[in-house]
Amino acid sequence: MHIQCSSCQTVFAVEDKEISVDKGRKVRCSVCNHIWTVTRDDALNDRTSPPFASSSGASASGKKKRKLKWILVSVLVLGLMLGGAVIWRNIISAMLPSTIGIYTALDLDILPDISMIEIANIRGERQGDTVRIRGEIVNISMWPTHAPPVFISVQNMAGAILAVKEVEPDELIIAAGKRLPLNVQLTLDEELRSDVETEIVAIAVARMPKPHQAQ
Repeated sequence: MHIQCSSCQTVFAVEDKEISVDKGRKVRCSVCNHIWTVTRDDALNDRTSPPFASSSGASASGKKKRKLKWILVSVLVLGLMLGGAVIWRNIISAMLPSTIGIYTALDLDILPDISMIEIANIRGERQGDTVRIRGEIVNISMWPTHAPPVFISVQNMAGAILAVKEVEPDELIIAAGKRLPLNVQLTLDEELRSDVETEIVAIAVARMPKPHQAQ
């Protein structure tokens, strides 16, 4: 026999023996959760009632649940992707420099990650009041990174600064494990005797190079 929910009009197929002849039976609609008591007198005429109405109603409900599930999963995945794009923006923008404008438009700072940078092989040659300095900017990480400017100073052994200069890198991006040459010439505030020892200090600066800032 077939019965119909009095609330949402969904039709269900039930066995005759499940409905008591005298008292009927209390049932719950699986579509709208409506509860009512059904008797055999409430049975629909099988010749006019759709024989598969119950399965189609359940199928429609299942499709809605599956659709909602995929929507929730899609929203979660999108949220994770957006969160990752923000957290890892320095690496992503180094891999895809065209994204720098997008991050800038969203007011998200892009900076060289100086924890991934090492200034290596610094050496200098002094002639009179001129110091020629060479070295390397090394990407010690497994990801590409923005090449930072380098702040270089020449000091005497007492720590007094004799000359300073901030050097822009020759290239904007350093690939993973690669290095850029560092060459700079500084003029001391005064000419030193050849026996006066000096020290070169080179520090990576957490600032985007000027060519990037102009973009």
